[in-house]
Amino acid sequence: MKTTSLTICATALLVAAFLGSGCYHVEGPEVSLVDLLEDECESVIEGQVHVRIHIDGRSWVVLRGDELWLVHYDFAAPGRHEGANHPTVVDGEEWIPEWPFGPPPDEGRDCGGCETIDRFYLDQQLPTEGEMVVELDVLESRGSTTLVLEPTPAADNAVAVQLNDNPPSGSVWYEVIVHWAACEPPEPISATLAI
Repeated sequence: MKTTSLTICATALLVAAFLGSGCYHVEGPEVSLVDLLEDECESVIEGQVHVRIHIDGRSWVVLRGDELWLVHYDFAAPGRHEGANHPTVVDGEEWIPEWPFGPPPDEGRDCGGCETIDRFYLDQQLPTEGEMVVELDVLESRGSTTLVLEPTPAADNAVAVQLNDNPPSGSVWYEVIVHWAACEPPEPISATLAI
């Protein structure tokens, strides 16, 4: 029997009533993200973002709404090790991010939290309101790969994945898929005022 291990962040009424809002770790028989929201939503929408990125050190991949960007902390910035300019591949599309430091061979070494100036725009927008749950599939990783920012409505359901390749020397490709599911927002109600 296949099992699943998920970290869930929710402020759903049922969960909040018993446990309060926050993040919960679930292990057990395989459960889909949609199953986790079925009782909370009239309908559920789901999607995924697939990222392949060249890492030397520690960096974050951040998702919010229809945007993806990178935050770099230690050693060479993503794609920039040894003066290279490797693209980050998002859902099969190559993106060479613009950084606040110079072009290659500048590595943007140890910039301590600098963000890409530009954003990659996703085809499928993550909801910025309501309940959302995420699951991280790590396909390729030499160091640790973890969710460091879980979705909450207060933070527009932003999600961040930390790719930490600090301990080993050199750079390597990391590949992750962030799966998400959310309550589909209700249709707006419109009214006409007769005079």
